[in-house]
Amino acid sequence: MSPHGVSRRRALGASATAVLLSLAIAGCGRRPSCRGQNLLVVVIDTLRADHLGCYGYGRDTSPRLDALAKESILYERCESQATWTLASTATILTGLYPFTHGLVKPSCGPLTPDAVTLAERLHDAGYATYAYSANNVVTYASGFNQGFDRFETGKCPDAGRANEAFLPWIDEAAVAGKPFFLYVHYFDPHHPYDDPAGHFAKFGGQPGVGIDSPDVPMKLFKGEPSGLAKTDVDALVAHYDGEIRFVDDKLGELIDRFRARGLLDNTLVVVTADHGEQFLEHGWVRHGNTVFEEETHVPLIVRIPGEAATRVASRVECADVTPTVLDLLDVRHDDELDGVSLRRIGRRAHPDDLSFSETQHRFEVKDGETHQYEQLAIRRGKWKLLVLREQLQLFDLEADPGEQHDLVWEERDVVQALRNELNVWKSSTTRRSLRPAPWDPKQGEILLQRIKANGYLPDVKPSPKESVPFLPPSAVDEPWWPQDHDEQKPRR
Repeated sequence: MSPHGVSRRRALGASATAVLLSLAIAGCGRRPSCRGQNLLVVVIDTLRADHLGCYGYGRDTSPRLDALAKESILYERCESQATWTLASTATILTGLYPFTHGLVKPSCGPLTPDAVTLAERLHDAGYATYAYSANNVVTYASGFNQGFDRFETGKCPDAGRANEAFLPWIDEAAVAGKPFFLYVHYFDPHHPYDDPAGHFAKFGGQPGVGIDSPDVPMKLFKGEPSGLAKTDVDALVAHYDGEIRFVDDKLGELIDRFRARGLLDNTLVVVTADHGEQFLEHGWVRHGNTVFEEETHVPLIVRIPGEAATRVASRVECADVTPTVLDLLDVRHDDELDGVSLRRIGRRAHPDDLSFSETQHRFEVKDGETHQYEQLAIRRGKWKLLVLREQLQLFDLEADPGEQHDLVWEERDVVQALRNELNVWKSSTTRRSLRPAPWDPKQGEILLQRIKANGYLPDVKPSPKESVPFLPPSAVDEPWWPQDHDEQKPRR
C-alpha cells in the first residue's frame, strides 16, 4: 500500500469511510459507463492554472479550453508532483510518485520497465495506443514509449506543426474498429516564448521583446540579481500568455477533429500540465528549481461523456490521473498506485486534502561548480510546508495564496506535524523506488544536451562530490530532518 494511501486511510474514521463508500456506490450507479470508450490525454507543457480563464485569469488566453471546461469536471486545485517534465510526465502516465518510479534526475536513467504505464494497461485491455510528444525529452529513449503501438516525437515543434503530424491518426483510429488511447504532449508554452501567431500583441507584447532571457537563470543560480525590470517581466508574461492562446487554438482544432469524426461523445478527455512557470514571484524564472504554487498548480479538466459539468474545490494530484482513468474505463489492475481514483471516492475528492511535490533541480553555482539540492513540499488543508536543506517555510494558502508570508516561527506545532508526515512519505517512497533502466551512453548524452537546452541544467561543471554516477534514491533513517541529513554519508 502506498504511503499516500496509508495517510489518507488513517485520516478517515469508520463513519467517514462509510460515507465515502456510499458516495462511490451511488456515483457508480448514476453515472454513465465509460467502459470501451476512447481516451484522449493532453499534457500542455509548462501551463500554469492561474493563467487560464476557467481558473479566473483576466486575460483571454484560453477560450477553447474554457469552453471544454464548461462541459467537464474542473479540479480547481490540482498539484504537480514534480516541477520538471520527465519526473512529472512519468507520474501522470504511471500513477506513481517520482520517488517511487525513480525518474527524479536525468542521470537516473530512462523510465524503468517495472513502472507500468497507462498505455501498457490499456494496450493489454485491447486498446490501440498512440502518442505524439512535441517535447524532445519525452521520447522512446526516456522510456515513455512503453505500451504505445505508435510513438513519435517532434524536435520541440509548435502546436500547429504538432497537429499536422498527428491529427491524421484520428481519422485512422476512427475506422480501426477498436477503442484507442491518444496521448498528446504539446511543447507550448515552454520557453522560449515564441508565439508564431502573434497573440502576444493582444497582451501588450512587442515582437522580439520578451521571447527569452537566456542569461537570467545563470545569474540566479550564482545568487546574482536577475537584471530584469518590471517591464522585462511584463514582456515575458505577455509572450507566455500569447503562447497559451496559440496552443489553446490548436487544442481547439484537436477537439474539433474528434467532434467532426463523431468521436467526442465516445471519448474520455483529460487535459492537464506537467508543471507551471515562474516570473520572479519568488526570485526565479522558468521552472524546475522550486515547488512554489506558480510551478506546481496545474489545470486538470476531465470531460466524461454524459457527466454533468462541475467544479471540485478539493486538492488533487497529477498522480491521480492514471487511477482515475482506469476506474472510469473499468480497466482493472492488481497493483497499488500512489494516486487515487477521483471517481471512486466521489466528487468531494481527497477527504484529507493532502498533496506532495518535489524537485531535484535546485541549483547553486559557487566558484564555477554546480551544487544540486532537493526541495520538498507537503500541503494539508490550508497549510503548505517547504523544505530546502535546513530551511523551512510555512504558508497559509487560504490567507496567503501567493506564499509571501512565512509562518514557520508562529506555527511550530503545524510545522512539526507536517515535517513528520513528509518524513514518512519520503522514507516510504524511496524504500519502494524502482530501479531505473541503464542509459544507452549515446542516448543519455543526447538527452542531457536536450535537457540543458531546455533550461534545466546550468552549463557549468558539477562539483567533484556530485559528479559521481547517480544511484536510485535511497531510503533514509527515521526520523529524518533536513538539517540532520549528512550528504557525505555513503548510499546503502
